[in-house]
Amino acid sequence: MADALEEATKNVKKGTPGTLKKKPPALPSKQGGKSKKGGPKDGLIAVADLLAADKDKDPTKPNTAATAKDAVVATNATIDEEDEPRLEQDPTELDDGWESDSTSTRLKRLKRSRSWIQKVKEGEREIVLAHRGLGPKGAEAVAAVLESNSTIVYLDLSDNWIESGGATIGRSLQINRTLTFLNLANNKLSLQGGTEMAEMLAFNGTLKTLILSGNRFGDKEASLLAEGLKQNSSLQAIDLSHNQIGDLGALALGAGLVANDSLKELNLAWNEIRVRGANGFLNFLKDNGSVSCLSLQDNGVGENGVAVSAYLAKSNAIQMLNLVEHD
Repeated sequence: MADALEEATKNVKKGTPGTLKKKPPALPSKQGGKSKKGGPKDGLIAVADLLAADKDKDPTKPNTAATAKDAVVATNATIDEEDEPRLEQDPTELDDGWESDSTSTRLKRLKRSRSWIQKVKEGEREIVLAHRGLGPKGAEAVAAVLESNSTIVYLDLSDNWIESGGATIGRSLQINRTLTFLNLANNKLSLQGGTEMAEMLAFNGTLKTLILSGNRFGDKEASLLAEGLKQNSSLQAIDLSHNQIGDLGALALGAGLVANDSLKELNLAWNEIRVRGANGFLNFLKDNGSVSCLSLQDNGVGENGVAVSAYLAKSNAIQMLNLVEHD
């Protein structure tokens, strides 16, 4: 197998890749936490503090709403002073995006954040925190919950600018044994997050669906994930669409999947896989007996009649193969 992968890699490096007919469009962004510098203000709503805030109410606490910031804190009278959620800067000096929201809007966001914490305490099995602008620190708070939680099975953290916080999520899932669905799409996880996600795959035995689309993953991240997939026996679906995976990453994934017999759905649409990468990938995948749904849509793979025919002739599992190329 190592010789085959090395030979395929040499062929990719010597060949001239096909041309992508159309550059994948930028993914729509709903990030509420975008600042002038392009990222959210971490801990704008101190989720970690909220997780710890479960103390007795103090109805006698004075309410001195002298400023807009005081009003935000004073309205949330159920939290003791030492656990009050803090805004990182004065509301009068906030940038556009999340930080420019009105006080009432930020209060609504605060209540929603408290709402999911309450759901966790009540044993809720499905938690949706999409488009909340959590940032790395918010992700760390969620990871702390996952390490000890035994009820959540479905978690949607898509579009939160988690970035390096994805590494913390990955590490927590080496411990968690109940989560079966995780959506981390559009979080700019890049190499640090991809590394820990790959490491997690080698240890986690309960996760069945993992969505990692739109995270700027390239060949290196794909190679790391391939190593994780070699050792994983529980994951059934992984979405790696809208990333930057090229021919070498596709070859690594194909080689990794030869040793995997649990994955059924693989989405590699809108990456940078060209003719030679697709040929090599399909050649490896012929020896995989589990993948039944595969998408290589809009990769610029061109005509691959021979490779596709050989793959279809050998694979007994494949039921859906998407090679559509849009103009």
